[in-house]
Amino acid sequence: MSREIIEEYWDRPDTVSLIDQNLRILETESVLRHLSSDDVILDLGCGAAESTVMYARAVSKCVGLEQSKTMLEKAEILAESHGISNIDFIRGDALSLGSELGKFDVVISQRVVINFMTWDEQKIVLNNAIEALKVGGKLILIENTFEGFENLNSFRRELGLPNIKLHDWHNYFLVYGRFKEFMSHRMTLIEEDNFNTYYLLTRVFGNLIAKFEGFGSNATKDPIFEKIDYEARQVHSKFNEKMQFKLGSGSSFGPIQMFVFQKTP
Repeated sequence: MSREIIEEYWDRPDTVSLIDQNLRILETESVLRHLSSDDVILDLGCGAAESTVMYARAVSKCVGLEQSKTMLEKAEILAESHGISNIDFIRGDALSLGSELGKFDVVISQRVVINFMTWDEQKIVLNNAIEALKVGGKLILIENTFEGFENLNSFRRELGLPNIKLHDWHNYFLVYGRFKEFMSHRMTLIEEDNFNTYYLLTRVFGNLIAKFEGFGSNATKDPIFEKIDYEARQVHSKFNEKMQFKLGSGSSFGPIQMFVFQKTP
């Protein structure tokens, strides 16, 4: 898929970066645990800034970088509506980060790397994010892996549910082992987190009793999902650390997981 078609998709007014707002809350809470009040942070590919405004409240200064003009306009409106004044929104491409942005205590990427459609491009984005960090700074990646995606679908198949389709026209998930080996040369992994319990309750149990089809703004679902997703978030927050999953490969049951790296000298 060409870069132009992908960029056009993100510039559509009706494009939604993540329809599952309960999952977004869990992601945001996971990131917030790693932020400090004196941090200067870069939100790489901030989208419409749903999470960025939460991060900005917790830190000293925030830069939100976004390629899509439409998303950037939404981000500026949202920040203003929340009374947030410590975010500088900049239109730019993660493939060509300039040194003029400066160095940051924390760089955050939420499903940005996977929007680049080759491993070679993804390595450039990852290297750019590392270069934007101060020594000792943290790189927080909330990204998708092929292995986590397959772990989820394998459970679904065992229960007679169809595979969740991979939107491979605008996403290229990370290969878990290859990604970690690449990062190990310049960064120290200090935490891996997952959303296993939430995925089990919403993408497996929920689909056994209710219907959910499609993605983004075109998704259709039974109204009970509003209740299922909310309660699943509560259960996940209380019990996920106590749960163990036997996985085929990788370290996540479900495609999205969090990796926290620290830049070494």
